[in-house]
Amino acid sequence: MAEELSVVKKNRTWSLVPYSNSMNVVGNKWVFRVKHNIDGQVIFVLIYVNDMIVTGINQVCLQVFIDKLHELFALKDLGSFHLFLGIEIVRDATGMYLTQSKYIEDLLEKTVMLNTKPCPTPAAVGKPLAALGGEPMKNQRLYKSVIGSLQYVTHTRPDLAFAINKLNQFL
Repeated sequence: MAEELSVVKKNRTWSLVPYSNSMNVVGNKWVFRVKHNIDGQVIFVLIYVNDMIVTGINQVCLQVFIDKLHELFALKDLGSFHLFLGIEIVRDATGMYLTQSKYIEDLLEKTVMLNTKPCPTPAAVGKPLAALGGEPMKNQRLYKSVIGSLQYVTHTRPDLAFAINKLNQFL
């Protein structure tokens, strides 16, 4: 960690300033780290608050790493995961695939749009959006919640990012 910190300081990525009450401090909940073993094996570790994913190719190296973590921390090994933060993990012989089908289905149900027809593009073509004009939404809180949920969907559906970010401009 000290080495990474010195590189960040050397590159002038940021500078440390004294805290004041007028600051809005934003914490970072994500930690992503690539751990290289001596033999060249790579272990990926993803931590979000109190959830952790440890994965890699060599099962023996993974087990040694997990055992070492057990020595240092109180852990509950849930084995192979199928769902993490609303993202489903599907495995087959060719690899792992990420999907948010259940998350999207729940969102459609929440917005009473489960039975709507699909469309080939997520936004109307040639119709600019405007902040003024039209009726204000009755439930603005729902709109903000849905836009935030859709923003999360772009992790597995980057094709929706432009349309969702456009809607995000009207929060």
